[in-house]
Amino acid sequence: MRTRSGAALAGAVTLALLASCSDTEGEFQRKAEEVIVDQLRVDYALEGEVDCDAPPSVDVGTAFACSARGADGRRYDYIAEITGARELRVRPSLVERDFGALAERAVAAEIRKDLGLESEVACDPPLDADVGTTFVCTAEASDDTRYSFEAEITGDETLDVRLVP
Repeated sequence: MRTRSGAALAGAVTLALLASCSDTEGEFQRKAEEVIVDQLRVDYALEGEVDCDAPPSVDVGTAFACSARGADGRRYDYIAEITGARELRVRPSLVERDFGALAERAVAAEIRKDLGLESEVACDPPLDADVGTTFVCTAEASDDTRYSFEAEITGDETLDVRLVP
């Protein structure tokens, strides 16, 4: 199974328009926070708190950082970029890749999809994980069956997850 990191699991990039006629730094900051709250809800079925830096200007091309803490306790990082007079693009930040968390979500989704069971998953990628790195994930399904998966990082944003027989 190939999956994408961060919010890329479901949407990758979200474009937004400011509703008001105002295009101040504060308006862009608030809109980015709204977009990320919506992405958490849609991509991960989570509620969360979001905090975005104020953009240093409202010039097209200006980027600013946002981070969210989901109700699951995980941190989600995003980059917001001003793309027009009242336009904004929000995308996941790949600066702090968490392939362990990504693999855990992918394994849980596979077990849910294939077996219809919820599961507890633990993955432990090495700190120096890079393309080609493999690591093991273990899962215990709600029926107490244990599964082992191997995850391989295949790119800056992708990994493959395979059931180990």
